[in-house]
Amino acid sequence: MGGTARKRTIRQWAGAAIVSAAGALAAPHNAMAEIDCDANYVVKSGDGLIKIAARATRALGEARGAFSISSSDIVDFNPMIREPNFIPAGMTIYVPCPKGWQESAIAAEETDIAASAPTPEPTPPPPPADPITAMRQDPSWPASAPLRVLTGDDYAPYAAAELPYRGFSVELVDRALRVEPGEAHQILFERDWGAHFSMLTEQSHQVSFPWFQPDCDQYAKLSPSSQQRCDLFFFSEPLHKVVVGFVARVGQTTNLVAPADLAGKIVCRPVNYFTHDLDVMGLTDGVFTLVQGETVEGCLAKLMAGEADAVTLNMETLEREIKRLGLEDQTEAAVDLGSVQSLHAIAYKGSADARARVLRLDKGLRKLRRTGDYRKIAEIHLR
Repeated sequence: MGGTARKRTIRQWAGAAIVSAAGALAAPHNAMAEIDCDANYVVKSGDGLIKIAARATRALGEARGAFSISSSDIVDFNPMIREPNFIPAGMTIYVPCPKGWQESAIAAEETDIAASAPTPEPTPPPPPADPITAMRQDPSWPASAPLRVLTGDDYAPYAAAELPYRGFSVELVDRALRVEPGEAHQILFERDWGAHFSMLTEQSHQVSFPWFQPDCDQYAKLSPSSQQRCDLFFFSEPLHKVVVGFVARVGQTTNLVAPADLAGKIVCRPVNYFTHDLDVMGLTDGVFTLVQGETVEGCLAKLMAGEADAVTLNMETLEREIKRLGLEDQTEAAVDLGSVQSLHAIAYKGSADARARVLRLDKGLRKLRRTGDYRKIAEIHLR
């Protein structure tokens, strides 16, 4: 160390990810010792976030002129820190690297390697690869893995067997878990969405996606099923922001501009889908009638047969099904009733590793957003 810049290989980066708790206890406490970033750190007596951030910044060597680690960076990656001004000795926290630092270190290593390597004979450049085609190969997962991740089917564009990569959410979750090191994972498909919650609470599976998150701050307004989501599960950062809307037959949306206009109406939403948005809008039993179709197509059939006044669902899925069935000229959206909701991965709170698994997924999602890969994946699935 001693003020000289440390050059790490990619293998060393991976090796530094876990700090041995036993080693930390055995080593004498040195308040001035440097702390590796992208690693866990066991808090010692007398430590504070500002001190930890400063020691981690010193460990960057000569690069600290361009990069630094702040106490707020550490708090962002450690949701269990409730009081930033006091962190108890013995707590294990994750110390992140500054944005761009890891990429800079890898680039520097690659530059050194390239400079020492013999100059190869020039070869004709290959034709430019289509990035969309390059990303379209179906994923492969191990036959068994400690992290069993669950999703469903018939929910385009997010999860459906006939879609490339099995859907937008599937690709997003898979890539997020691949870029953030951790236990091996496999993604499994259960068509019965209603069975997912019991599979999580029985802990035969550890994570499920994608699920809408109720507004748990309005807990008293939620139905028992929506309250159950707040009580039982941790939610990841949003996988997607989506518009949930209402569609009616052409000419029937003129008077559908506020939730009160649905009073006495019959509204269809597929079985096992959420209702928390309707709860918060005041649309409960007795105010309107909620009927359920086995599928989105089933709800649209009820609409066209006059058995329902409107169908409500996320607009991406609803519009795809309307187009597939050739109903574009017979239906229209009640725009004023739309709302923005978010889709998440969930983990059962009763599982010891639930928080850690959600944090790993959140960190992977952040990496995808920082690198621009999230945007590329979205463009592929939503175009």
